[in-house]
Amino acid sequence: GAEAGAKSGAAFAVRSAASFRSMKAEAKARVLLATESFKGQRPGQMLPRPRAIETEGVANTLDPLLLPLMDEAVRREVLVSRAVRSGALGEAKALQDGQSKRSVVLERLRKAEEEFRNFAGRAYDFDLDEAGLLLRGEVGLPGVGRAEAELARKVAELRRELDLLSALRADFTQDEGSYSSFLDKDEWYERDRRKVLGLD
Repeated sequence: GAEAGAKSGAAFAVRSAASFRSMKAEAKARVLLATESFKGQRPGQMLPRPRAIETEGVANTLDPLLLPLMDEAVRREVLVSRAVRSGALGEAKALQDGQSKRSVVLERLRKAEEEFRNFAGRAYDFDLDEAGLLLRGEVGLPGVGRAEAELARKVAELRRELDLLSALRADFTQDEGSYSSFLDKDEWYERDRRKVLGLD
């Protein structure tokens, strides 16, 4: 929810533009203070003074500090939303066209999770293996039907793909292409490694 980043102690834990928008100034300040990369940006890194935040607004004080430390996919979502609201449709389209593969998977995952919640009336709460077994009729969970199991499997598969794509990146808070791709893991190698270890 809105306090996710504050609870986890990391800016990249803010999971969506909606969560970012709903965070109060105090929550954003707590996230910044708990994020190692913020504290390490320069010696004596300080938050804006409360009076400055009040007079200049959160969007002009805390947001510019927090956005660069967030998950690149969520940051792009925030920037697209802002561009649309301000009428800068060309900028919004350019941002959308520049989505990383990981960002696209995260977007698909959110839609699948929402579809599951709307269909099942509850949050997704079992993993890919359980969903697969359930779909084949090998696990009996009361009140869970085939259609619900198929949706759960879709969610679980997308979560696993997002986990893989996140593991490939040296730093998924940075925009794709903003640093040398040699720092990232090879996708084919990581996929094979996970299959050998039974992780995929």
